[in-house]
This record gives sequence, structure tokens and C-alpha cells, in this order.
Amino acid sequence: MKSLKYGIIVFVCLTAAILSSLTIPFSNNEIKTDTNKISNFYRVSPPDSILCNLQTSAWLWHNSNNLYILCELEINDDFVMGRFADNDVSVDSDYFRVQLISDEANYYAYGYMAFPLGSKLDFIRNSAHSNDKNWNSDYTYTSDFANNIWTILFTIPFKDIRRNGIAPYNWKILLTRYIKDKRQIFSSSFCLTKMGNDYFRRANDIKINHEIHGSSNLSLIPYIMFDQDLQNNEIKFDEKNVGLDIAYSPNVTTRTKLSLSPDFSDIPLDNVVDTYNSKYVPTYEENRYFFVEDFDAFGVDQSLFYSRYIVQPEYAFKLTTGNSNYSLGILSSKDKPIASVNNAPDFYNIIAFKPVLNKFRCQFTLLSRIDDKISDYHNEVLHLNPIWEAGKNKFFWADLNSSFYSLKDEDKQGNYLKLGYREYSRHHNFCFQVLEMTKDYTADMGKNYEDDFYGWNLDYSTLNHIKHSVFNEMETSISLGEEIDNRSNKLLERKFTFGADLFTSSNLDYGFDFIYYKEFVANSGVSGEYFDKFRMGFNLGWDRFNSFENRLYINFVHYLFYGLNENHDGTIVQYRLSGVISKNLSYNFNLDYSIYPDLPELIYDKEYWIGNFDLVMNISNSLSFSQGLRYDDYEHGN
Repeated sequence: MKSLKYGIIVFVCLTAAILSSLTIPFSNNEIKTDTNKISNFYRVSPPDSILCNLQTSAWLWHNSNNLYILCELEINDDFVMGRFADNDVSVDSDYFRVQLISDEANYYAYGYMAFPLGSKLDFIRNSAHSNDKNWNSDYTYTSDFANNIWTILFTIPFKDIRRNGIAPYNWKILLTRYIKDKRQIFSSSFCLTKMGNDYFRRANDIKINHEIHGSSNLSLIPYIMFDQDLQNNEIKFDEKNVGLDIAYSPNVTTRTKLSLSPDFSDIPLDNVVDTYNSKYVPTYEENRYFFVEDFDAFGVDQSLFYSRYIVQPEYAFKLTTGNSNYSLGILSSKDKPIASVNNAPDFYNIIAFKPVLNKFRCQFTLLSRIDDKISDYHNEVLHLNPIWEAGKNKFFWADLNSSFYSLKDEDKQGNYLKLGYREYSRHHNFCFQVLEMTKDYTADMGKNYEDDFYGWNLDYSTLNHIKHSVFNEMETSISLGEEIDNRSNKLLERKFTFGADLFTSSNLDYGFDFIYYKEFVANSGVSGEYFDKFRMGFNLGWDRFNSFENRLYINFVHYLFYGLNENHDGTIVQYRLSGVISKNLSYNFNLDYSIYPDLPELIYDKEYWIGNFDLVMNISNSLSFSQGLRYDDYEHGN
């Protein structure tokens, strides 16, 4: 009966939180009353709905230009201060997060973080719950400590927030507190990313009755770079290293950016990774801010647009706009010819439009790649992605791609089609899809390695809260799929993966995964043969101390080596270590060791190490020095 009574209380509290709407008062001065206060924070990790035992309260008010949120958080001896950090760098510490949802119909949120030592991180959370940290606002906050209370005052400008219509504005807000030492997350209201779109729907309702202002923003950032010849001790100037960034936002819904010879000098180093036995040319995540910021408006992934094909743009232009009924994005860029790189000086263009009609939305995107002569070569892809929400967190969707390719006298047209169903809940996530790609499908702006096949994929995952003194949660996942040749109906590939992770209250985590592939390899002069390959891995992680967070992976593998058309057994050991030494110093280290005892050293190295080390010294949140080392002792065979 006690458990039933407790469940009813939690249900009533959650329902009241969802149905009530908080009217934010208009004022230029601080207001602290019960009518503009949010104080019920429920534990969402682990997801047991328990109220936070440390008092946590927030008061909201606004004027014509800004939203203000005053937060008072009770802290104890386990509070983790963290370190100084540059903008948009996550700090391993306690934190408080604000998420504003001004357009519930399109399922995204503006995020603002507060860390104990005052560093800033803002982002946009999209409907897939990935965070675009390259979006930047002008939010500020103060962080003060007194009498075991952490006091935060957010100032969030309205000019950075896309909104629709005139007052009153009906928005939503989600407040989150993270307690690092216990690895616990508390939220108001109770929202989990596993809930899908309900994550946005169930946030606290807020109302702003007064008209708020937005202003246009214009920024011009010229730059120049010099090359230093260390051997001859000379500093060289090249007019090609002069550029200009222009950003203009005429209103709160529209953003434009033009970069002439864009400056990519401040992008982070790519890590050294093991790609020595890759079946396909390896891909790398885009880390140039122009191409990743606000990119969700285009509705495409790397299979349609792999932006690192554009090695060094002569120019790059981007426009994004939208409201609750539609979104629009335009991108255009031209690559420079570089003698040391085999890249074509082509034009890359994208135009995307997505209307939103209640439970139905459809992404229309047209992609085009044209050579600089605008006559010899062009490739276009029309991408359609309709999504229908048939029920609560139940979706039917299609991914329809039609391509046209022309190179001098060669013309061809092809299609790539996917149909799927997905549903998710608090504990479960299920997705099934069927797909087919024709022989002549061509998307030269993206990454595609196979053609002329059909297949299917099934993915299922579950997250269970465990009521145990030691174990907290267990997450399991399973994935199945096949690819089959269109002409012969021959199996090309079959996959099976299983993973399980167990989380404990002592910050000690265990993981297991098993991956199996059956793959058809066509040999020269013969019909081909099948190879079985698998990986079985165990991992152990411990992050009890902020200065020493580490994880060990041990993998036993049976891999196909494509240069030999042979299977060989091996062992891969990986170690990950990171930590915060002080508020000014942090580090990250990873080391991989691979050994294949019976592998002939004609083409491949049978034993090698790969390592990456980064050290960051933050004098303050606005001044930092970083140093990175990359190590790889792989020796190529004859």
C-alpha cells in the first residue's frame, strides 16, 4: 500500500506540473514570489521520479529585451566545482541547465548552461536529441556561493530566440540540475530523451503576456594569417590567407552568413584513429563551425552531404529561416583548387524546405554539385522525407532520394528509397526499415559505397531502472539487418549486434558487446566467397574521482583483412583516461594496442600502438592554452 500511495502522489505531482502554466511577470527588477517560482525537481537519471533532496528553486521574470532566471541551489561537501573552460566546452562538474522551447511544433529547444566557475555553453537541441553546440547566443549569468547556496542569475536575450506571432507567447521551459558526485540528474518537469517528442511537450508551460523586442544583428570579422617557415626562420604573407566573415540576422527568425575564404585556423585536431583495414575510405566528423552550425535546417546526413569534400572554400553562404509552419535553408559554397590535394573546384549548393502540418511534416531538399565550367559535369539529388506521427511517439516515415548525373556524354538516373516505422517510450525504442538502392543512384556530395541492393534493418533498445543498493540501470540493445543484391538476390551482408551496459551507484560501470557480420566478397576472376567476422568486447569504467576518470576496453576479434581475403584472430585493448587536475588544468588521453599474432606482415602490421594526448591550461574562461600529441607506430608492409 505504501508503494501504491507513493506512486499516486508522484502521478498527481507530475500531472499538476504538466497542466499548470506559469505566467512570467514583467519587471526590470528582481521578483521572488510563489507565483513565478519553479521548485519541484524530479530525478530523471536514474528515472525513478524521486524529488531532489537538496533544495532547488528558480524564479522567472522578464522585461522587453531579456528573460531573467534566478536559481538558488543548496549544495553540500560533495559539490564538484570543475574547472575554467572556453566557450562551448562541457565541464565535468555540477551544473544547472535551462532549455527554452519557443516553437513546440518543430520540436527543438534552446539550451543554456551554468557551471560553478562561470564558463558558458549554449546549444540547440533538435528533435533527435542531438545538441548543436555551435549555435551561439549572447546569454550571460553570474555564479556566486554563500552559506551552502549556489546562486545563479541567467540573463537570456530574446533577440536570439526564434518566435512566432505577437504577445501573449506560450512557450515551455525545462530546468535541469546535475549532481556530479552521485551522477544524478533532476529535472522540472519530468522529461526523458527516451520520450521522443514528449520530451518537448511535457516541459513546463510558461506565458509571456507583454510584447518583447528583437533586434537585427550585423557582424563583420576580417582576418589575416601568416605562414612561418621554421627551417628558414621566415614569416610569409599570402593574399589567399585574407578573408572576411559576415553574419546578418534581420529579425529573430532569419540568419544569414557569408564567409569569403573562411578562417578554419581554430578548429580542433582530428584524432589518430585505426583505419588500416577499412573496407571503405574513412570519413571524419565535420569540425568546421560554418558547416555544422544550424545545419539541421537542411535535413540531410553524410550520405547526402559530406561537407569535408569541400577542402578549402573560396566562399561559403548560408541562410536559415522559419516559423511554426515551415523552415527554409539555403547553402552554397565553391571549393578552391589545391595543388597538393586532388580536389575538384566544384560548386556545392543545397536548398531545403520543410512544411509542418500538425502531425505531418515533410522535408524537401535539393542538392547540386556542378563543376566550375558549369558544362561538363553536374549531379543533382532530390531528397524527400515525409514523417507522420500516427500515435503517441509512433511514427511512419519514408526517405526518398532520386538522383540525376551527367558527365559529358554520360547521363544516368537512380533512386534510393527507405520506408520505416519507429516507436519509443520511457524504457523502449524500436525501429524497423526496408530499403532499396538502384545501380545508377549517384550522390557525389555525400558518402555512399554500395549500390544496386535491397535490404532491411531492425533495431531495439531498452533502459531499465534497477531497485538495488549497488546497481542503478541496465541498458541493452540489439540490431539485425541484411543487404541483398538486386540482380541475383545473393546475400551481400548480414549483421547482428548485441550490447549491454550496467551502471552502479559507485560510479563503476560494466559493458559487453558482440558484433557479427557475414559478408560476401567478390574475388577477381571468380564468383566470390563469404567471410564471417565478429568482435566480442568487454569494458569497465570508473569515474569516481574528477581528476581520474578512466575506461578499459578489451576486444577479441576475428576480422577479414581485405588486402588478403583472409580472416585472422586478434586482440584490441583500448584505454581512455581524462581528468581535471585543478580549475586551470585538464587532460585527455587515449591509447590503443592491436595485435594479430598469425597475420603475415606483407601488407599489414601485426602489432601496433595508436595514442592521443591533449592538455589544456585555462588561465580563465576567456584565455587558454592547449597542446596535443598524436602517436602512431603502424608500419606498412611491402
